[in-house]
Amino acid sequence: MTSPASLWLIDEPLSSLGPTHARRAIATLRDEARSRGVTLVATLHQVDAALEKFARIVGLRDGQVAFDLPAADVTRPMLAQLYGDEFDALDAPAKPGSDDGDVPAAPTVLHCR
Repeated sequence: MTSPASLWLIDEPLSSLGPTHARRAIATLRDEARSRGVTLVATLHQVDAALEKFARIVGLRDGQVAFDLPAADVTRPMLAQLYGDEFDALDAPAKPGSDDGDVPAAPTVLHCR
């Protein structure tokens, strides 16, 4: 029996995973959400993974929406403003954007305190 949920809220699914397992986890979550017709919302601090694997990004800071955009429209200056002093420690790609044209528009939330 499958869950009747139409929305999956996933909090930091990659926080304790190495790169290989993180890629598998994201692929599994996206594939399962797509096959079940479920909206997937995941909070991630892995900016590179979020921009690469999700079509839409919602940036949150201090409980407020800083931006809600297609991944391809999220810029390094936006990320620098979102993360502030912590930005230099991020492994953000030089040119953010999705490389997967069939990714559903479910957002990934980049949450900053």
